[in-house]
Amino acid sequence: MGYFEDDMVYGKSSEEELQDFKVAFDLSDLSDVSGKYILDAGCGSGRLTESIGKAARNSTVVGFDISKSARVAFDRCKGLKNVHILQCDLMHPPFRSHSFDYIWSEGVIHHTPNSLQSFDRLDSLLTKSGKLHIWVYPNYKFSIYRFVRNILWKPYFLPSGVRYFLSWLFATPLYCCVKMLELVKLHKNVKLKTLVFRFYDNLAPEFQHCHSKEEVRNWFVSYNYTEIILKGDIGATGKK
Repeated sequence: MGYFEDDMVYGKSSEEELQDFKVAFDLSDLSDVSGKYILDAGCGSGRLTESIGKAARNSTVVGFDISKSARVAFDRCKGLKNVHILQCDLMHPPFRSHSFDYIWSEGVIHHTPNSLQSFDRLDSLLTKSGKLHIWVYPNYKFSIYRFVRNILWKPYFLPSGVRYFLSWLFATPLYCCVKMLELVKLHKNVKLKTLVFRFYDNLAPEFQHCHSKEEVRNWFVSYNYTEIILKGDIGATGKK
């Protein structure tokens, strides 16, 4: 769609995103990762996929997304011979079981019909001793973005242009409040378009689930993961 392709729209630079990836999987230097298969499940516009592909030249990197943003990711990554982009459904992935050594899926499975079933699909693609990282919405924190989604009632039925307009409409006064809080050092700096994206990201998906830390940890435990680490609200990594 092209509304949100700026370098800092997610509030992080591409370098910061790549650093998050390395920290989650305890990889100090991706250039040392040789012969591995890495999956970015729900890659969106492919910014992180591209960064991983450039940093891990000796590994095979696959990114997929169910949306049309897969085309953006394909165009972004087409110059990288070790990167492959597909448009497909997480619930029906076109890969053999146990194909990937590292699976990254941030902000994805809570937008599927069933988060746990999506977790199960990701788990089936992971090699023995492989590592999986997910990030999902927490159910224990208030979110102005989810609040707006709830009061609008099924905003995903609206045309994308209308959702985009509404995202700007709600983000602008919030941005003014944030800037005032920044003056008294009660809020970190954030771009207006980042707030617009966060509203749009909550208005667009048909499905949106929220989970507790205990629930997410239990997913990993029940699928026999070890070295389970929960970070923030809510990122989780485990090793098979």
